[in-house]
Amino acid sequence: MKVLRARHRWDILQKEMGFIQETIKNLDDIIYKTKSFAFALWGGSLSLIFAQLKGPNGALPTHLIAFTALVPVFFWMMDYRWRKYLMQCGQRERHISLFVNSEAFEHLVLKGEKDLNGKQFPLFDVVGWIYTHSAYGHPESDYLREYLIKESDYKGLKVLLFKDAKLFYGCMIAISLLLALFTKL
Repeated sequence: MKVLRARHRWDILQKEMGFIQETIKNLDDIIYKTKSFAFALWGGSLSLIFAQLKGPNGALPTHLIAFTALVPVFFWMMDYRWRKYLMQCGQRERHISLFVNSEAFEHLVLKGEKDLNGKQFPLFDVVGWIYTHSAYGHPESDYLREYLIKESDYKGLKVLLFKDAKLFYGCMIAISLLLALFTKL
């Protein structure tokens, strides 16, 4: 029975790693497409304003140019959600890596023991939705705490300003506002 349990846990871990890689690839693709569409819509809006919407005296409508800053803001909000999931997948992948290199892996997977001092490794949570620290507080929780996702790590500015998002969307917002300011002068 222990050999069967060990094999199943190992198979599940391998499948989860494959699903994590596939999910990361899909999320990267979604983020790339979101950024591409945001840039096209933002650039097209500015182009339309500069080419077609000049006033009778030839002045550009500065309020419309300033409103183009809202385009990257809306797309940044969408990007936030996908990036949060991407970060959670990355954290889950790190947890599995730490687990595979731990003594608990040897006991729970290789030797097929049922648990380790009444605790188990949480299996199959690709995006980290189920096995969070909030699940640990329940009396029925029997998971090793160090392998649970901290929900607080994926909120607010940490996700919003992650990697290139702040530069990409921030620059588009800044350019829109600077163009509006310079056309007013």
